[in-house]
Amino acid sequence: MIEAPAALRARTACWRGTGGPSDWDQAWDRAVAYLAPAYAQQDPQLLDPDRGRWAEGAAGLALAWYLLAATSATPVAQVPVDDVRALAVPDPGTASAESTVARIDVLFERAGHHLDDADPVAACWRDLRADLSPAQPLPETVQSDWTMRWGPDKVRSLLIVLDRAATAGAR
Repeated sequence: MIEAPAALRARTACWRGTGGPSDWDQAWDRAVAYLAPAYAQQDPQLLDPDRGRWAEGAAGLALAWYLLAATSATPVAQVPVDDVRALAVPDPGTASAESTVARIDVLFERAGHHLDDADPVAACWRDLRADLSPAQPLPETVQSDWTMRWGPDKVRSLLIVLDRAATAGAR
């Protein structure tokens, strides 16, 4: 069996990319270390509806820690997880990820990045914020399917893995 940090690191390699600021690597190291205990508790034999969310959530966590550090002149290791949670929670009265995307967009630009940049930070954010809504209207029976992903749904993975980590006792 692969050790949890190594397995999670392997699943997130495409999100991490290469190059980029040194704080980006530090944010990734912290994200993998933070999530590894909860990830290790997953039973690979069980069907977990959130199984695909781990890589997206780790990417969101690394991005959040990186951006919060970059915009506050705080070392990545000192950015509180509560600040990440505040960034990830949807606005009251909505389950939409749009408000989370808007908050991260502000931090992203404040940190000096642009969506058309050719760096791993921009590539990660472009993918996480992508609209997953179908290009054409779907029958109502399909629209009510809870497994369908709409809007920038990958961003919701951040809150899902934060909740999993909190339940598992991550610090």
